[in-house]
Amino acid sequence: MKNQTPAPDNSPQEATRTPFDLYLDIDGVLNAWGAIIERSKAWPDYQLTKTKREVYSPSMVAALNAFIAEHSPRVFWVTTWEDTAPAWGESIGLVGAGDWPWLDSIYGLTRHWAKHESVVATSALPNGGVRPAIWLDDDLTDEHDAALWAAKAGILAIAPNGHHGITPAHLAQMQAYARQHTGKLYTRAQLEEVAAGVVCRDAQGREWVANISQARNGSRLFMNGRGFLTADNIAGTPELLPLVPVR
Repeated sequence: MKNQTPAPDNSPQEATRTPFDLYLDIDGVLNAWGAIIERSKAWPDYQLTKTKREVYSPSMVAALNAFIAEHSPRVFWVTTWEDTAPAWGESIGLVGAGDWPWLDSIYGLTRHWAKHESVVATSALPNGGVRPAIWLDDDLTDEHDAALWAAKAGILAIAPNGHHGITPAHLAQMQAYARQHTGKLYTRAQLEEVAAGVVCRDAQGREWVANISQARNGSRLFMNGRGFLTADNIAGTPELLPLVPVR
């Protein structure tokens, strides 16, 4: 069996090109094995694969393709399917799946779950940090050490239920995380220019404008799910650009 585990390029240049990693399992994540039996309503079009052995949703595949196309993460297979994962991904319509490397299960280095060790090794930065990443694996529900490590490392760890696989709610979480790591960088002066005149309306119909007085150089500016102007690297309240009422 050919070893497809790459020597990770975690250089600053690679971080600019691919701002975060995406680690994908198959069973319970892309293969929603219980969706038909349980009549899951997460997606409207669950169906059997051509082999009649797995269940997937073309709508989910399309949404995942769009997410990857929008954000350009590095994608890795982390699954017991190992070297058969790329071909399976292609068979359900995942664009580029045949080129995504699969990570060998690294056994015996520590007491941790083998997939955990593989993700740790691949995401490690030379300075001791960890690359931003989204990790999807149904076993994360029970692998508490891995889930805790991911939370502390700033990795978004999602454990889908095998009766549904990846759901629209999971994709919304992924979008929110991705936007924190792919937004355009602004200096404070640029933020002031961009934010000038931007008006947001809340649920009660009140209008607000952005107050960038606390923004720092190197902030990322984007719109959050409610249409409010948002930025990271803000003094005081992380990931939230303060708003003030329109005078």
